[in-house]
Amino acid sequence: MSKTAVALLVASAAAVTGWVAFGVTASDLSEALFAANKSQTTAEGRIETLQSNSASLERDLDEMTQARNVFKNASDDVAALEESVAERELAVTGREEAITAKETRIQATTLKDGTYYTVGVSMEAGTYQTTSTSGRCYWKITKSGTNYDDIVENDLGGIGVLTVSVSGGQDFQSSSCGDWAKIG
Repeated sequence: MSKTAVALLVASAAAVTGWVAFGVTASDLSEALFAANKSQTTAEGRIETLQSNSASLERDLDEMTQARNVFKNASDDVAALEESVAERELAVTGREEAITAKETRIQATTLKDGTYYTVGVSMEAGTYQTTSTSGRCYWKITKSGTNYDDIVENDLGGIGVLTVSVSGGQDFQSSSCGDWAKIG
């Protein structure tokens, strides 16, 4: 065999081996390409699902953010109302204390019908008034220390609202007149 024939034989064998290798490689590449395309399709499907889920989550986030803002504004409104209520409660407490003090003062200075009082001892000097009387009201102001006998001023039978003024060194008593409130 000649060199040329050997060379052609080697070249032919190499070509056949190359084509066989190419055929095997092409077949492997075709399978790999098919698998890659399948993976790409699966990945694209997952990407679409994730994008859809992401859009849904973004809508949910927007809704929750809006709801949070509504609740935040409502919370701010409640805080402002609580502050207003606290201010009002403080004002009411002040008025209640003033009224309680006034009621206590009225109770302490109101003279009960049928009781003897001495100015500076059991009553304060000043002007007193009945709320209303029947036709049988009797009251008297006497000089203190005279056993209620030295009458300075008195009245029997007054009807309606009566007013008396007493000062130091005097006693006071009434009968059927009702209570006497200090007015001055």
